[in-house]
Parts: sequence; structure tokens; C-alpha cells
Amino acid sequence: MTINNKEKNKNHVSCRRSCLLFDPITEKCSIKDGVNVDSPYEVLRCYHFINKNETDSDFDSSDDSIDLVHSEWIDDDDIFYEFVGKSRINEENSKYPHEPDFPSKREDAYWYVSPEKDFGCWIIFKYKKPMLIPRSIEEAEKGWSWKVYKSPIPLHNHNASLSLASKMAWYIDKDGYGQYVLLANGKISTISSPKPRFWK
Repeated sequence: MTINNKEKNKNHVSCRRSCLLFDPITEKCSIKDGVNVDSPYEVLRCYHFINKNETDSDFDSSDDSIDLVHSEWIDDDDIFYEFVGKSRINEENSKYPHEPDFPSKREDAYWYVSPEKDFGCWIIFKYKKPMLIPRSIEEAEKGWSWKVYKSPIPLHNHNASLSLASKMAWYIDKDGYGQYVLLANGKISTISSPKPRFWK
């Protein structure tokens, strides 16, 4: 973070200070386990907070109290948190990745399985133009993180736990950039990489 000043740190937006889903008794997020409730970055990744209008737009944050150096978080591997009270998946009964264990509950999502059959996810396409599939993630046009790039399908595994794997979606935004998001009851719950304010 470029917030060096202690006074500014006291006033930053966070789950604890700014979200109705924060439980003051347990001092945790009421729907996701393991969330750092004092991190301004978690607020930007949480679609329940940043998208109060319940519309699938882009993932910009307009909060002027947050100034992020995005590179501090782009290599975070444990970015998708387990839901509180989630139902466990019996590995023997799971059809993942060939079929999802849970429906998307969306009309604009379809199930995709990687060519190697090592992972699957939903695809949600908001870009209005046709897209070519890059030959590799290295050749894809990059966004603000190595995990965000222009491709109609994901070129890297989300590596989500089995309980979350069938809730993962590759979301291609209106500008053609794709990134992983987590679905909950058909709504986007968490995004992997919020777009920094300084991004073109």
C-alpha cells in the first residue's frame, strides 16, 4: 500500500469499518472464512461491497481513500475464501471437472473444461466483440495483473478447492479482460484482481 500516513490508515475503507456483512461479535466476515477484515484490498475484491447495485459492470473502485500499489497482492494464491457453513463435496461423487457439482444459477454462464481436463469453470462473457484464443498465457494481452488477460477462456488453473471449484467463473469484462471470480447463488461474490485506479 502507498498509504504511509498513520492517520490515513485509521480512516481507510475495510470490511470491519464499512461492510454490513461484518459480524462484530465474532469480528469476522459473516459469509466467508479467513478474510482479513482490516485490509482495504479485501473490500475491493468483495463484490457484495463494491457492487451494491447488483449489476455486472466492471470491477473499478471509486473510493478515494484507498490508494493501492497492486503488485503487493497479485501473487496471492489463496484468494478465494471458503464460505461459512458450506456443504462439503464427497470426492467420490464429484463429477468435477467434467461436470460442475453446482449449477451456476445464471443464464449467461456455460461450463468449460480445460483441454488437459485438469480443471473446469463457468464462462461469463460480457465483451461484445469476437475474441481469438491466445496460444499461451505468455502471448495473451495482459491487464493489471498476470492473472488478468484478454482471452475468451482461462489459460491458467484457478486451483480452487473442490468445494469452490464448481463455483469458479472466468469473467470477461466489457473491455475484453478476463479474470476469475467466485459465484454465490448466481451472483459474483469475489473477484481475483480489482482494477487499480491508475489503470488506463
